Amino acid sequence: MSWQERLGEGQRKFVEDILAQIPETYGARQAFDNILSQLADSLPKEVSYQVRKLKALEDAGVDNWEWYDDAMEELNANDDEDDDED
Repeated sequence: MSWQERLGEGQRKFVEDILAQIPETYGARQAFDNILSQLADSLPKEVSYQVRKLKALEDAGVDNWEWYDDAMEELNANDDEDDDED
């Protein structure tokens, strides 16, 4: 799965905007794209499966489970804590 497929639409557009700013001379843009592809390919199978599973659920509109909102709030709170540590 390519890096473009692994990212959400907004994230993909953001990275594509960055790519567009990298000069094509001497293969710089292609080199950056290759690095992104290598990183995407290096995800462990379990992580890759979980990302694909979540994307499939969200694409199908499965977002109204009981406790879903509570779980997402907790996930976001944990992400905010991790950002504060950096």
